[in-house]
Amino acid sequence: MKKVLIIFLALILALSFAACSKNGNTDNTAKGDQTDAAENKDSSDGGTIDIGGYKIKLTKEANHGDLYFKENTAEMELAGYEQSFNMYCNKEEGQIFVIRLVYFKGASIDEVMSGSDATLTDKTVNGIQYKYFEYEENGTPAHNYVYNYNGTTYTIIFVSNYDMTSLENTFLGSVYFKASEQ
Repeated sequence: MKKVLIIFLALILALSFAACSKNGNTDNTAKGDQTDAAENKDSSDGGTIDIGGYKIKLTKEANHGDLYFKENTAEMELAGYEQSFNMYCNKEEGQIFVIRLVYFKGASIDEVMSGSDATLTDKTVNGIQYKYFEYEENGTPAHNYVYNYNGTTYTIIFVSNYDMTSLENTFLGSVYFKASEQ
């Protein structure tokens, strides 16, 4: 079972990276129709990320399954494939950060994490109590928040070589869970 889960996660990551090469196009599984920058500016403020010398205001509400959050399609490239959805911020000097959202329908946190040797701790952000662990993704620091809502386990992963405090606090400050209208 552990090997199958690890292979499944590796496949999701590979497909996510392949989707990234389409320069932000997504199959819209995660969040409905993409919008242009003008529509982004009309939405309410979800906070401002300050990372690597860049400020990115989260302006548009989106969802990935029952996970709702704020994004900024003018400043972030989007790529998704079924239960995996990624938001990238790339600038001239390279990748500033990645936010990776993945869900596992009908799986508990223990089932999702069974193939990992990560030590989970509790971390509450915006009133939501996540299981949390840190690791490295291809030599880059990654912080993983895991939460189960209505029998589906969600992972919210932040990857960056920069201090991720503002990224995590601002993004997670916009996160909430509710049954989606699908």
